Amino acid sequence: MTIALSANSPRVHYTATANQTAFAIPFEFFDDGDIDVYVNDVQKTITTHYTLSGGDGSTGTLTFGTGLTVNDKVAISFFSWADNKSSSIK
Repeated sequence: MTIALSANSPRVHYTATANQTAFAIPFEFFDDGDIDVYVNDVQKTITTHYTLSGGDGSTGTLTFGTGLTVNDKVAISFFSWADNKSSSIK
């Protein structure tokens, strides 16, 4: 299975509302390791700070364990196209 780069923007940015926990991942990904998450330019860790649903070639949702502060900046990106052995980008 492949992910067509032309059909996906591999990065999305959000500004959090008070206590917001869920953020859409509008691009396709396969594994949790495909996703990098930053809040206010600080990288976050899966299971410690957030969980992911979806994947396996579809879009998904990122959910933080605790609500964010109003105006926190959230960046979600597809991590590694070249290093990902479970998928290929065309």
